[in-house]
Amino acid sequence: MVLKGIKYAHLFYLCLTKSSQRKFALLASKLRICLTKKISFSLASSIKVAPLTFKKDKNGLCPIAIRITVDRKIHYVYTGQRIDEKHWSEKEGGHVKSSHPSYKMINTLIANKRAEVANTLIKAELDKQGGSSAQVKKTIQKKTSVDGFFTLANLHLEELEKAKKVSRLWSERPRIKHFREFVTNSTGESEIQFQDVSETLLKKFIDYLKGNRDVGERTAMNYMVVIRTILNRAIEEGLCDKKHYPFGKGKISIRFPESVKIGLTESEVKQIEELELLANSPIWHARNVWLISFYFAGIRNGDVLRLKWSDLKDNRLYYTMGKNKKVVSVKIPDKAEALQAL
Repeated sequence: MVLKGIKYAHLFYLCLTKSSQRKFALLASKLRICLTKKISFSLASSIKVAPLTFKKDKNGLCPIAIRITVDRKIHYVYTGQRIDEKHWSEKEGGHVKSSHPSYKMINTLIANKRAEVANTLIKAELDKQGGSSAQVKKTIQKKTSVDGFFTLANLHLEELEKAKKVSRLWSERPRIKHFREFVTNSTGESEIQFQDVSETLLKKFIDYLKGNRDVGERTAMNYMVVIRTILNRAIEEGLCDKKHYPFGKGKISIRFPESVKIGLTESEVKQIEELELLANSPIWHARNVWLISFYFAGIRNGDVLRLKWSDLKDNRLYYTMGKNKKVVSVKIPDKAEALQAL
């Protein structure tokens, strides 16, 4: 218990400013705990705050990050603030100089983040219960590997690609790209923190989509669904406080308008069937994919493209819907049998 107490005292010591460290060290010396020397234990860690000059943006501003070293491996917690390095001082554990107009606010944010990181290290050690340091590293890395909204969005797209959810990937990737372009043009930054994805920003984005990209209400709501998915994940993983959530009652409400669907006439379908096209040309394949979807009661295009010959058994088609994983069995219609010979 004494050794564990020393570990946690050491971590607490790391999150203090230099002046507070001196006071804490004086108190610790009376308890015969030497915090100014290296304490040997299973989780070797250190915390340091600094602007990352190697990530300087086009305006010469550096992101302020908390560097965590765990078992000689380095990870970063980003504060969401950028400054010119001339406003930074290494004194007292690192802080923004009074020459910066928002130095008080940023220094308060840094202090809170530094305490949060130290608390995470302590919790990781408490939860470890004799596990390896690799397990603790994984806990810390999960919390510190995300720089902002678009970093998590890219991770989301990568996971869709690995899961081979092609339809979602194709539709969500351009929506995230267009939102990034809007944010970059609006703020001059290519990244945005979760708490800055506000109700006001999203309303401006909806207006931009309708006015500049000429999209309808339904398409605009599809953009909101993607953004909401990323924010929900950020909240679940503890990367964002729920109080900053821009969706819900009295905020951004996702409502899809009623759409008018007008079907093709029998003669129009017949014209598509009889249209003379060059065999194996792209438009020939596109027509056949559409006919398969039509003959089998409106199978989604993504599901049609995933069909295999082995899905056809005993004069029936068996397939799994990509959208909801529902297993479907459909009798093969007479007209569809003709397409099998193509």
